[in-house]
Amino acid sequence: MNTSTALTETAQRQPPSHPSEITAIRGITDRIQLPRSGFLRLGEPMEGRQYPKALDHFRPDIESPSLAEAFRERYGDKPKEVPFVFPHPQFGVVAAQAYRYYRGSKVAPTEGKRRGILACKGEGRTGWATRRTDDGTWETIECPGAEECAYCRSDTNSQPKCVRSMFMLILPYELPTWTVLQVNTTSRHSMNNVNAALVTLQRTRGQIDFIRCVLRLVPQQVMFPDKNGVFKATNAHVLQIDIGEPLTEFVKAPPLIGGYEVQVAPPDDDECPADDLYGPQYMNDEETQETAETDPVNPKGANSAPSAPPSPRNPGRSGDSKEWFF
Repeated sequence: MNTSTALTETAQRQPPSHPSEITAIRGITDRIQLPRSGFLRLGEPMEGRQYPKALDHFRPDIESPSLAEAFRERYGDKPKEVPFVFPHPQFGVVAAQAYRYYRGSKVAPTEGKRRGILACKGEGRTGWATRRTDDGTWETIECPGAEECAYCRSDTNSQPKCVRSMFMLILPYELPTWTVLQVNTTSRHSMNNVNAALVTLQRTRGQIDFIRCVLRLVPQQVMFPDKNGVFKATNAHVLQIDIGEPLTEFVKAPPLIGGYEVQVAPPDDDECPADDLYGPQYMNDEETQETAETDPVNPKGANSAPSAPPSPRNPGRSGDSKEWFF
């Protein structure tokens, strides 16, 4: 019996006969959650540009000054690789992927970052989507895909503002504290690399959480459209996950943590990632903007039908009654 199971059974046991037998609080003791402290950015804001310039290294954006300094001392000012583990056993939590459409975004004057409201989140063509209604509630609809969805287009720009995106959560285990960092990308190549790594981890180790890996930002030739919509080859940097040692040794190494399941707060969809990912052609701003050249790391956006609409909460593993934090 692992610790989380023991905590759950403690809360569900027979009525206590003495105060000393009460040692757990329902909804608190059975929820183990790691903190999320910031981001590893793939771009850098540039003066005169309304979206960041792509980088060939990670740019840490960490809330705690002491943790930010510890990260810099351990990995340097311009790290191109970071050893890490995935902090959760579910693909959909550690690498949440969806088409997302934000509206009403503005640059926050105190932060210099874009903030918007998530208006729609979908799986793509033939899939489901959840869309915010005028009264702030959510309705489930069929997703026609970004290229055919009139809802995510404006009158002044025919390009869809709904773009694919991945919010990935990693735990850099060499830092002096247990914390989770988020990595955002809209790159198809990065998503393909991460998905392949997750499947390989599951098949070689039987799990994806707390297995030592290395996250790298590597050069790769990609095709992306220019201002006229003509696809051209260019060199970009994309995410890649490696195991850092020969496969024969990798399959023998024990997990960083075994027999214990923790929770991690899923990425906040209402925290608009536009400051790191989207060019102005994707945003529905109140102010007039010029359509800028797409970041080569994040080319313009472009899937089986599910049996049921997505749940507003991640149900966790099969049979797991715990709720995930949003």
